[in-house]
Amino acid sequence: MKKEQAGLYIHIPFCLSKCGYCSFYSIKSLNLIPEYITALNKEIKYYRNVFLSFDTIYLGGGTPSLLSIKQLETIFYAINKSYKIDPQAEITIEVNPGDVSLEYFHTLRSLGINRLNIGIQSFDDNILKFLDRRHNSVEAVSAINDSRKAGFDNVNLDLMFAIPTQTMEIWRATLNEVMAMQSEHLSSYEVIYEDDTPLFDQLQKGLNPERGQ
Repeated sequence: MKKEQAGLYIHIPFCLSKCGYCSFYSIKSLNLIPEYITALNKEIKYYRNVFLSFDTIYLGGGTPSLLSIKQLETIFYAINKSYKIDPQAEITIEVNPGDVSLEYFHTLRSLGINRLNIGIQSFDDNILKFLDRRHNSVEAVSAINDSRKAGFDNVNLDLMFAIPTQTMEIWRATLNEVMAMQSEHLSSYEVIYEDDTPLFDQLQKGLNPERGQ
């Protein structure tokens, strides 16, 4: 019996580089993206007799914004061919500020994507460098502004706190800046020393993360 409605999550397991704190599964073999999309489309088709429709679609990762528009079009074509999508469905994609542009955001909207999750983490460049993020504070602000210019009115910003070297003054400055952006949603996460991450290894070796020694 088909389930009448469900939410669809698609994991895009590709990154250009691995952030020091990240424990999510990802690989840097971008040459495998076409093969992955082919396999994904087969799985989407396989479950068409299980699910009738979706009221949410979420593309997470990894770094979904590494996919080209043509690759995203292929995925959404497969989804729409096999399932009904609720007219009021919330369709989200996670984006890295270093990957996007105004043109890219415009095209995302044309695919039916109506919500963005932008991985800001911090507006402090030293903090971003410590976290091994690929973007800087200027790119973060630009990504938010371009998303608005493209017409997105449902934007979530991701932040992290309790980061080594992050003083209360830096955290307050980040909060003040993000509040000025007036995003519809804000997610704030405490940095966690997860197993099998560079940050965890640093802790286990007794190194001082605040000094890097």
